[in-house]
Amino acid sequence: MMDSLARNTSSENPGMRQPVKAHLLASQELLVESLYNLAPLLDCALACGLLSQDNYHEVKAEKTPPNRARKLLEVVHAQMDEGGASCFLECLKRCKHHYPRLRSWLCHDAAIQRGPTEHRLQAQCSELCARLGHSVLPVSLALFSAGTVTQFELDQVQSATTLYQQAQKLLTICLSKGESACMAFYSALDREDENLADEIRTGGLPEALPVLSVESESDAQNVAIALVDTSIATAETGPESGAQLSERGCLLLKLLQEADALLHRRDFLQAGGHACFGEHKDMVETIFCFLLWDCMAQILEVPTSEPGRTVLGYVAELRVSEVVDVYLLQELEECLREGGAEALGQSVRALAQILRDLNPLQDCLHLSAPQEGIYSCRPSQLHRVTSFHGLPARVIRKAGGSSGVVFDPDVHSLPRQYREVCLRVLRLLERVCPGGSSVELQNAAEATITQHLKFTLSQEVFNIEVFDAGVRHRLLGILEFSPGQLGLQSLMQLHLETLSGLERYLQQGEHHSFQMVLESVRMFGGVQLCYVERTRGPVAIDHSMEVVFHFVTSEPASFLVRICCCGYERGHRFEVHNPRCVCLSQLDWASLKDMQGDTDGIVLTEHGGSVWVREGSVGWMDKLQAVMQTNSWPLNDQGCCFKVTSCRSECEIKFIYRNGQISASTVTNCDVL
Repeated sequence: MMDSLARNTSSENPGMRQPVKAHLLASQELLVESLYNLAPLLDCALACGLLSQDNYHEVKAEKTPPNRARKLLEVVHAQMDEGGASCFLECLKRCKHHYPRLRSWLCHDAAIQRGPTEHRLQAQCSELCARLGHSVLPVSLALFSAGTVTQFELDQVQSATTLYQQAQKLLTICLSKGESACMAFYSALDREDENLADEIRTGGLPEALPVLSVESESDAQNVAIALVDTSIATAETGPESGAQLSERGCLLLKLLQEADALLHRRDFLQAGGHACFGEHKDMVETIFCFLLWDCMAQILEVPTSEPGRTVLGYVAELRVSEVVDVYLLQELEECLREGGAEALGQSVRALAQILRDLNPLQDCLHLSAPQEGIYSCRPSQLHRVTSFHGLPARVIRKAGGSSGVVFDPDVHSLPRQYREVCLRVLRLLERVCPGGSSVELQNAAEATITQHLKFTLSQEVFNIEVFDAGVRHRLLGILEFSPGQLGLQSLMQLHLETLSGLERYLQQGEHHSFQMVLESVRMFGGVQLCYVERTRGPVAIDHSMEVVFHFVTSEPASFLVRICCCGYERGHRFEVHNPRCVCLSQLDWASLKDMQGDTDGIVLTEHGGSVWVREGSVGWMDKLQAVMQTNSWPLNDQGCCFKVTSCRSECEIKFIYRNGQISASTVTNCDVL
């Protein structure tokens, strides 16, 4: 049976206005088009008690995605009261990363009638998420005691990874419950944090920035314009969508805007995107191919630089990586397979979100959801380690690089600009691979220049062990996609940015041939890891390499950092996980000490019946492995670990690589073992 929240109660007055259900009904067409993969939404609705098992299987039994979406909406309208519809809308918001077409719609809820306190909380939501901090749990408990939030909702708040996400979850719940819940929130906040409550009353908190939204089909052409506006790109609340875009990210979205503009041309729309397959559709697919080509350079260790692939071929390449949201890729692929003007137009949204995810302004570490207190870490931007050391600044300046190249928006000048960019790239590459002939090619035809540039990039000095494969891939993209032939000004701007990127890459630095890799962080005591960033390095000092990381936790904490490093020394690649650390049961560790006396192991921490021990002398690990194998005791290798005890919620740690070993020392606000 369905939860009482979802029942159609006879007490509900049929004459009363139902704002949420009316909002869903008015958006029926958009919802049917957008809900391609219903599985996440169905699972969420079932878990919340909004659907019965019969409803669930009725929806799943429909043969096509649009019919499944229609069936689900039919259940919402026929069997749910206003409260159930509000919770269904909340389920949609929780699953919004599965439905990129609905993200702006979910942010834009002006069609839903709200009371004054709801409007106030909605306007202050972003700032409150950032300011609530440690008050979020006491406020949540107060609302639970008052019956405003349920036990299930309280658990949802408490299970969120960071304080910011906890606040965001709590405010979303209050907003979904209406005016009275929002009033209860402000009352609870007044009791918990008088200072923050006073600031709110005196108007000290700014209202939220406007978010990207599409109110009607006539607004669709403005979507791409809004996408490239960095201020709007940062307006959506939450860590997933709040990151600013890099300069290249803005240019990529600007190029996507040109594809979107083509899709909204009157002649293309009137033909349904089918009769007009020629010029416009080919151009849109070419733009998509370039954007996906660029994504490959961003996320694949060794991108495949085979020209002439289809759009779907590039999408298949991206599936190899775990970086891109699999649901976004699935959404993009389904839209592209469907074809037609409408589906291609909707695919713009999915591709735009992929580009935003892959091109953040700030290069911090991406943290996974914690698994038993362990946060896996990966860089937000892929860094490839090679044996390349860079070129002196004077050599780069002498080659010309991007200095003096000014973008000319005149479409007739694109062939000239493209030719100049190719020549400058060639001159820079000749400093890496001497023996070129860029001077002789100064007056050569464009085809001759690009052919020579392609030959240069095929030389051994540009293989993946010596030269960054992503940089090489983008340079080949210049040859594959000519702005002059395509008449795309935004593409020319991207090629100029690629030239500038090459110039930056060629600069000397230890980052070419060394990387300190933060693999994971294990938090103890229920404390949350909020943010990790590399703030310094790598820097070569006294025959060693130093890197500083900045950690932000929800409160002073104790945690284990697992780290390794890799690089090139004298042309040979190395990877170091020393000194090694193992995890043993406390019983096995006690038995080991009884057998061997002084074990030469450094105990880092004991927790939950386990003990983490790091080798303290050369050969200790080999001896330990032999003893453990003889006694059939399990040995859990933990790589290279350091124990950190912080006295504040922020601390900095320096990691040092020297002579095949990694060490760590405190920089600020912590002790390191």
